[in-house]
Amino acid sequence: MVAVADKDISPATVLLPLAEMDGEVATESVEVTLPAYCSSDSPVVRAASAQAKAELRQFWAGLLEDQQLYAVLSRLKAKYPALPDADQARLLDRYLRDFRRTGMHLAPEQRARLAALRQREGELCAQFEQNINENADAVLFTREELAGVSESYLNSAPVDPATGKVKVGLKFPEASPVLQYANSAATRRITEEARLSRCPANAPILKELAQVMNPCHCAGVGAQPIHPSNARRSGARRPSCCTTKVTPTMCCKHAWPARSTMSKPSPKT
Repeated sequence: MVAVADKDISPATVLLPLAEMDGEVATESVEVTLPAYCSSDSPVVRAASAQAKAELRQFWAGLLEDQQLYAVLSRLKAKYPALPDADQARLLDRYLRDFRRTGMHLAPEQRARLAALRQREGELCAQFEQNINENADAVLFTREELAGVSESYLNSAPVDPATGKVKVGLKFPEASPVLQYANSAATRRITEEARLSRCPANAPILKELAQVMNPCHCAGVGAQPIHPSNARRSGARRPSCCTTKVTPTMCCKHAWPARSTMSKPSPKT
């Protein structure tokens, strides 16, 4: 693909093969990354899946730092400023945008600085996710405090041997029935607060991420600011004064629920 002569450059020889490879890798990567989130067989399996995810992240990062591929896509854009196919035009623009976000249009020393920041960002994100995935914290409730939650859930939930109370895990599949159906507002509040404050080991990671991802770092090397260029794409709700993308539920100086689960939904009629 990168060796295509100028006369042969076209969407069929450059854009479509890249899109097919992109889609194939994205689909097949699920097989090796999903166990990191849901495998209960062994921590070894989850660790191997997390490592595979980190390697895939590095693969995509390396792809977006390939100067030859960026040059070919730029030549395609120069040859076809307005592709007749709207989907192909949008795809080409998005590829070029992603390359620019990695600094491919910058001078070598600026590009190297941005690459170092992105690599550190990837390492921190991987560790942050791994800490969440491996977290086994739970909150304890009596069956009376869990009134409204289905009997099948209560009968299958683990019981704390010391207190005889039901253990409610903080991962979403375990906490969701309690957040949705428990009659007690206190029970729902305690569960949600525990969910949002779990993994205290992530606090220093979050702090460093705020520094690494801060737009001023990227502005220092001439790249596009991280938060403004991604806000609409991610769809996240953030205060207008926030300029640092940090997590789905928190930004530099503000914290808010990504989706409120504090109020019990109205019964279906």
